[in-house]
Amino acid sequence: MRFVVLAHVARATLAAAPRFRAGRPSDLAPIAATLAKNLMNPLALDASRFEIVEDAGERVGWGQLKPLGPAGRADAYDARPGSAGGAEAVDAAWDELPAIPTGWASLPWTDEYREFARGAERRRATRDAREERATTLYELSSVFVLEGRRGEGLGASIVKRLLEKHRVAGGSAADV
Repeated sequence: MRFVVLAHVARATLAAAPRFRAGRPSDLAPIAATLAKNLMNPLALDASRFEIVEDAGERVGWGQLKPLGPAGRADAYDARPGSAGGAEAVDAAWDELPAIPTGWASLPWTDEYREFARGAERRRATRDAREERATTLYELSSVFVLEGRRGEGLGASIVKRLLEKHRVAGGSAADV
């Protein structure tokens, strides 16, 4: 009799264990509504970046690891990581821009226009290659657990799972 009761309690405990899963597009509307209601940013949500925890089919917590963009050079001008770009980058882009064809030379079939378009493509490729080499920074974002489920370690588990997925994908703790 004692074994039967313990087995029943163990089964009930296993059935009640929260389940983690990847986010789905159908999660976004309820997540956005909950975030907005709790004065958290409901923008820039992408289901593929979310880790969801469910219990008995109910969404009880979630979080996402959101890319912020290139890290830039932290040593330049005593800048913070992620502050690359700014006025200097805009000025540099204008400085490297050649004279723009005007008048008849601005028509698409002219040699001047075609050379300007080829130059634009070369500048775009250079810029893209530079951005591709830069480390992308990430932000732990939209981490939330329903009020009645807080204190159970669900939030910590979500964060650990997000960081582990980031590590497996080739990221490092320094990127977050």
